[in-house]
Amino acid sequence: MALILDEEILLHPQDTATTVWLPFSLEEPAEMLQIHFSYGPKTVEDRDLCRSLLVEGGERYQVPDLPQGEELLEEFLPLTNLVTMGLRSPDGFAGCAHRPAPDQLHQITAEKASPGFLPCPVKAGEWRIALQVHAVFTPECRCRVQVEALEGGMAS
Repeated sequence: MALILDEEILLHPQDTATTVWLPFSLEEPAEMLQIHFSYGPKTVEDRDLCRSLLVEGGERYQVPDLPQGEELLEEFLPLTNLVTMGLRSPDGFAGCAHRPAPDQLHQITAEKASPGFLPCPVKAGEWRIALQVHAVFTPECRCRVQVEALEGGMAS
């Protein structure tokens, strides 16, 4: 097992609707690439912040008949941060995990891959992870990406 990348990134609301690229190199081929991706906090706990974000969003996107007060919160809570990830191999697109789970483990081999990813040889060369920042509502959202090159097959 070789840890190839261990990166922590701090995201803020202004990072919403951006992509953060994390390049990494494999010096030699491996049997499996394992990616652990996590981010948090997932939900916004501050009800006053949620209320102001919902009112601001309603005004910006001209939402007709937007509920007010507690009714607004009941209809739209919880507000959640959303960061997803994609992967590019030296040969191009290798898949993506556009899922809301804040803690994910993905495995790629030549024969098999986690859902959303393509089975592909884990070859030497330049790889890139794309963090798609769909929404950050909290003042800060901490993302961590760890990539390991492993020998041996995927766990069942």
